[in-house]
Amino acid sequence: MLRATGATLSETPSKLYDEVAKDLQDPKKMLTLAAVSTGVGYGSTALLAKFPKAGGVALAGVAGYQVYRYGANTLGFLSEAGDASTEYQRRMLAERSSLGLAREGAMLIEGTPGALAGGYLATRSFGVPPLYKTIGRAADKAVLKPASKAGTAAKEFVYEQWAFRGPGNMDLPPNILHKEGTVNVLELSEMLAARHPWKGVETGRSIDLLGHRISKPIKGEPTSFELGFSDKPGRVLFHTHGPDRVGGARPGRYDLIATHDVGIIQRGGYTGFYVGQGREFNAALASGTKETFAPKLQALFLDPKRETAFVLESVWQPKLSSWQPAAPKFVDYKEARTTLSNLDITKPWQAIDKIPTAVALRGRDAGGKGGEVNAEIFTWMRTHGLE
Repeated sequence: MLRATGATLSETPSKLYDEVAKDLQDPKKMLTLAAVSTGVGYGSTALLAKFPKAGGVALAGVAGYQVYRYGANTLGFLSEAGDASTEYQRRMLAERSSLGLAREGAMLIEGTPGALAGGYLATRSFGVPPLYKTIGRAADKAVLKPASKAGTAAKEFVYEQWAFRGPGNMDLPPNILHKEGTVNVLELSEMLAARHPWKGVETGRSIDLLGHRISKPIKGEPTSFELGFSDKPGRVLFHTHGPDRVGGARPGRYDLIATHDVGIIQRGGYTGFYVGQGREFNAALASGTKETFAPKLQALFLDPKRETAFVLESVWQPKLSSWQPAAPKFVDYKEARTTLSNLDITKPWQAIDKIPTAVALRGRDAGGKGGEVNAEIFTWMRTHGLE
């Protein structure tokens, strides 16, 4: 029985090809089959659209008959295969059965385009049947979405492997990651900023602290940047902003939700260090509240030229598609650098929030030259919508 079944299945594909090739040489037969299959597709779809219950019962009856017919044929084949005691009998059975399967398959292949066309025409006239919608939702949930996710995951895996193993990747310098687990994000930012001056498009890298690797440079667009793969815990993201970028070194909403731990943005002489919201966004995604998710902006900005540092906190307003207005809090520049040189990226805001406030905050009376610098920064921030 197993030998006869194996021979039948192995011979069916070649016979199927022969049947289709032979039918394609008979235009009259193909036109007849196309007309019949189109009529069947149109009629069955129209029936399901106008009379969902009755149409469903009718098609269920047809499907039941086909199941019965194929089941009976299968049992008959198995019975004959069990009685086939010689090689000749098994070969003859396999020849006859594989030809039957090939003809059934050829009719299905040749008739499907017409049936689909007829069904499409019927939906244009009578609408989509409820049964089709149910089947479509089930197929989308069971097949299309998982397949799409698998395809996306595979593509991200390839991009990630190429980023960390392709030309241009580099080892993480030994002085970046401290023994106690803290990270010198200040030196990391200065090193990468020197390597990536602005050249018309945003450029970035992913720093894998656990793997002690820095990805190759990844180029984006003039006003946007994407890695091509998802960020992971234990990594730092770095990318540049253009000199005319509104917002300066401030991260956008996408930057926040695409970052798990800490991100670095270099814009000319300014550097922004921000706390990622990737974990919170993934939680909102899982709970179905993605559209109303409001990420927090928690960032520290350094201006080495003016030796000025300030902290900015805000919340995204989904209804307005903008950040809630917030005033910067100027902090001690040296203390900010010290904090960034020894930062726990798993809880960065706890350390940043403890940086003492700067002595001079506004005007000449508050600190002479330092006051002028901060007034200039205020003007710059208002110009770029950061007040």
